[in-house]
Amino acid sequence: MLCGVISLKSKNTKIDSRVKKLWLFNLETNLDSDVLAVSHDWVLEMSKYFGEIYVYSTHVGAHRLPKWVSVKELGGGSVLVRIKALFRLICVVIEIGKNRKSATVFYHMSPRVSAIIGLPLKLLSVRQGLWYSHAQTSTSLKIAKHLVDVIFTPSLNSVSFASNKLRFVRNGVPRAPFDILENLSEPRKQVVSVGRIAPVKRLDKLLHSLGATFNNNREQVPTVTFIGPISDHSYRNYLSKVAEKEGIVVTFMGKISYADIPLIIKNFSIYYTGTNGGVDKAAIEAGMCGCFVVSPNWEALDLVGMKKFYSELGINVPINLEEQLRVISSDKRFNARKRSQIRKFGLENNSLEKVVERVVSELSKTKA
Repeated sequence: MLCGVISLKSKNTKIDSRVKKLWLFNLETNLDSDVLAVSHDWVLEMSKYFGEIYVYSTHVGAHRLPKWVSVKELGGGSVLVRIKALFRLICVVIEIGKNRKSATVFYHMSPRVSAIIGLPLKLLSVRQGLWYSHAQTSTSLKIAKHLVDVIFTPSLNSVSFASNKLRFVRNGVPRAPFDILENLSEPRKQVVSVGRIAPVKRLDKLLHSLGATFNNNREQVPTVTFIGPISDHSYRNYLSKVAEKEGIVVTFMGKISYADIPLIIKNFSIYYTGTNGGVDKAAIEAGMCGCFVVSPNWEALDLVGMKKFYSELGINVPINLEEQLRVISSDKRFNARKRSQIRKFGLENNSLEKVVERVVSELSKTKA
């Protein structure tokens, strides 16, 4: 998996005297997770800054972390297991309280835990931070935003509320797996999308847009590859029918290993993300692989550097998906050199190392 490739620095090399101990709550710590393996990368990167880290995950799987990082499972699922998890959290709050002068708490996509234990920790003056990236505002997030001191998010649309606690720190993707990519080829105008085969991904919009863009010049129509598990077979069948109607060749590749993503995506030139609100992390990874990203989500275009490069080429940022596809597929300036520039932008602006550095810096600030 990708998570194990981050090089560890010696203990205490970056530790701030004000943030010696960290309690970190997340959904899963598991190298083998198809969706949340990156959570392991977060823990590993944050271990460079803290003398002791206590990780509490809803689910725990395989992990390789330094000896000063402990990982324990809270559990989730049945009502009984959740009740047990609640009692564990009470014990954790007591332990944090005993160490409140040196304690910092960080919730990684875990507003529910923050909503449960945030108030007593706030009363104990323990600094709390929350990382969140989801356009939908849950009840737990509405509660959590009043309890934590700072909220980190990659983009404006990653949360649906305004607050002076918000810190926009871009997305966090481990850089190391993408540093190995070299000598990107001339684009072959092939389109790829990674993620669940489900209506929420709006994959049909891509197929319709391709049909509308290239209906007069079928020789330029890219092939389309959808990579990911099929969570909705009726939607998969619908996509096949749409592709046939539009005269597009579509391939369903199925689920692939997280570690194989860079090696596979680099062979495509165009990446599509249809996520509505927030930004698909795979789109960031695609940009770091040198893909030109197309999307109806303008924020995705900004985060991966597409807006910047349209402007540098003297092109108005295309308003719709059809125009994005037309420009990238017909303008010869979208070449291997430009792919390398997109890749460089992603590595420099969305690396996990830079995001965690910013997060730790904010968490280390003393309260006013």
